[in-house]
Amino acid sequence: MALRDRGVIATGRDRGKLARLEALGVRSLPLDLAFHVSAADRYRICPVTAVVHCAGLSSPLGRHSAFQAANVDATQHVLELEKQLGAKRFVFVSTAEDSRQPRTVDS
Repeated sequence: MALRDRGVIATGRDRGKLARLEALGVRSLPLDLAFHVSAADRYRICPVTAVVHCAGLSSPLGRHSAFQAANVDATQHVLELEKQLGAKRFVFVSTAEDSRQPRTVDS
């Protein structure tokens, strides 16, 4: 409940995880950040003062396109969103796992 009182909004693709956050009192919005965020969804998010981006694909094996969408495209879209929403702060969270060169499989 304290997170809702602080205006925290969680986004993500996994509706089950978002439902669990909602049960804890966190407002959530299903979004796939590998794609641009629509004007309607931007309106549903407003207002914000900060954006914390801590999502991505971390795996020792996967398709290059999946890593590109989750780690590069999504981060670019979140940066665009942060500017469009007029947030004053952007926090990017990553892991050491993400800094390794993944072995990719394109099929």
